[in-house]
Amino acid sequence: TVGFPNGGIAWNLSGCPWALMVQTPQTIACGDLREDARFADQPWTHSGLRTYCSAPLLASNGERLGSCCFLDYLPRKVDAGMCRLLNNFGEIAVRVLERHIGLAVRLAEARQVSRLLSNETAYFSRSSEGMKALDSCHVEDEQQQQQQQQVVVK
Repeated sequence: TVGFPNGGIAWNLSGCPWALMVQTPQTIACGDLREDARFADQPWTHSGLRTYCSAPLLASNGERLGSCCFLDYLPRKVDAGMCRLLNNFGEIAVRVLERHIGLAVRLAEARQVSRLLSNETAYFSRSSEGMKALDSCHVEDEQQQQQQQQVVVK
């Protein structure tokens, strides 16, 4: 968890489990943490935080990634519009994250192909036998084509 005083708070002490550890992940909105039984005894409530709103971050495959939340030291009325806005921010974050992961995967694959090609190129440039093997393949291909053409003609 990021953004808490002293650099963070353990996940199990945060509000995230309440949004994610249910059958259907949902947005949590609490205008005054001291009045909500789920949060009243949490260390972050005792540190002065009063408002909490959290939207689940769900990957396109349904995987639960975490939550996007906001906190305030003042009690606030959290309405449906604020929850929709937080859900939209969460969806944007997931899209960016999935795009980044997709690019990272493609980059890793491209690097692997590049390494393989580099290794093969290095082998063939060092090996005259490799070059001869390539030449003989070409000659064999031509011979096979001529034989196939002769069979068709006959």
